[in-house]
Amino acid sequence: MFRKMTLRGARIVICPSYWAQEDAGIGLKYDRASEVKFVNSVCASRAFENCIALVYCNPAGELHVKKGRRFINEALIGNSQVTIPFRGCIKRLDHNKEEMFIEEIDTAILSDAERNYKIRKDLKSRVLS
Repeated sequence: MFRKMTLRGARIVICPSYWAQEDAGIGLKYDRASEVKFVNSVCASRAFENCIALVYCNPAGELHVKKGRRFINEALIGNSQVTIPFRGCIKRLDHNKEEMFIEEIDTAILSDAERNYKIRKDLKSRVLS
């Protein structure tokens, strides 16, 4: 998905999500914060590998949902953030409480990242070859 958007010239990608702590499944026995660590690392990776600004938006709090015949509580991880190449995460809500933020992005860094890593050029040569 990110590759296609990058090929089409996307520079800022807004990624709405629905990530809960319980998504880790059996991984929770190793680390209760494993999903937060996963999301944080993936957001930074996607920004770097595609030379984009990634705006990751995830709900926060707890949600009471019906699964089959019973209701369960899901702890949403929050952690909405903005990541860019070279710098990684430039703003993150390091919690799962409702909050809003505004972050300014100097898009010149995206052009510098593209000149340095040549991601779009590589993708086009691989796809068109």
